[in-house]
Amino acid sequence: LEKTPFDALVCDFRLAAGVDGLEVVQRLRHSFDPQLPVLMVTGETSPLRLQRLHAAGVAVRFKPVEADVLLQALSNLRTAV
Repeated sequence: LEKTPFDALVCDFRLAAGVDGLEVVQRLRHSFDPQLPVLMVTGETSPLRLQRLHAAGVAVRFKPVEADVLLQALSNLRTAV
């Protein structure tokens, strides 16, 4: 594993060109740190997709997310590690 170049990751579930944000997160965790703190910001409501996020141990905030809520969620991720 390489040294993690970041403290936490904020990602959208649906990325450009149909890329799955959770797959990106899993690749980054595999490359850098299996415990990498992640906050997924999404408008996704599919129970199966949300279950995948939960199973992966990814924190979720739903769009639109207020700036103070986003900052607090990031702070919570960093202190939980």
